[in-house]
Amino acid sequence: MNLRPEDCVARLGRGEGLSKAVCAVLDPPDMSSIGFFDIGFGGETELHFHDHDEYWLFTEGRTRLRLRMPDGLMKEFDIEPYTLIATPKDVEHGHVPQTDVKGLEWIGPVRSGGAFGHHTREF
Repeated sequence: MNLRPEDCVARLGRGEGLSKAVCAVLDPPDMSSIGFFDIGFGGETELHFHDHDEYWLFTEGRTRLRLRMPDGLMKEFDIEPYTLIATPKDVEHGHVPQTDVKGLEWIGPVRSGGAFGHHTREF
């Protein structure tokens, strides 16, 4: 995977779309998995990855996003409403809400031999 963290962030409210680099590695999403999230101020989501792609569309609030690529490169982003985050399997992600945040999330299929849930790695 030859992605940069910024490839995973699309500020739709500013007219941006997902990068071609991230689109090239994402599996077709499973739209039956779509759900709503509502996370209160300070409700940190720890840095983790999945055996499937994951998408977050933030619709309200602001959060501080961390993305860490499989090679260890990490970058932080200030996320505002109408930002889409697309994290391919194996890309670690987590965030700390600066306000209450709301939005939609969905996933892609679990890879062969994979499992649902959060996975962590040490560098």
